[in-house]
Amino acid sequence: MKNSLPKLKRQRGITITEFTLVAVVFMFMLFSIIEGARYVYTNGAISHLAREGARYASVRGEQAGKDVLRSSDAPATQTTISSYISGQSPISDITTTVSWSPNNTPGSEVSVTITHTFSSIVTLFNDVELTSTATNTIYF
Repeated sequence: MKNSLPKLKRQRGITITEFTLVAVVFMFMLFSIIEGARYVYTNGAISHLAREGARYASVRGEQAGKDVLRSSDAPATQTTISSYISGQSPISDITTTVSWSPNNTPGSEVSVTITHTFSSIVTLFNDVELTSTATNTIYF
C-alpha cells in the first residue's frame, strides 16, 4: 500500500495554495478596476467643473452688473469663480485658474482651468495630475 490517506486529504494542502495564488491575483484585479473607475469619474468631474466655471464666467462679464438677476455677483472675478466651482465640486483639493482674453468685456474669451492631483488608494500606482480647461465667449 503506497499511500493510505484518502485522495481528498492529500489534496487539502494544494487547494489552500491554489486559493491563495488565485485570491491575490483576483484582489489585485478588483482593486485595479476600482481605481480605474475612480480615475475616470474624477477626470469627468474635473472636465465638468471647468465647463461650469467657463459658463458661469461667460454670463457675468463687465456688463452683467446692469442685469438685476446677476448684479449681486457680477462681474465675475477669480475669487467668485473659484467659490462657485468649489461649491459645485464633489472633489476636494482642486485648483482653479481663470484668464480673460483680452479682458472681461462682452465678445472677449474667458478660460477656466481646473487642476487636481489624483491619489490612488492602492500604493502601487503613482499620483496623477489631472487638468481640464474650458473656454467660452463672454456674452454680458
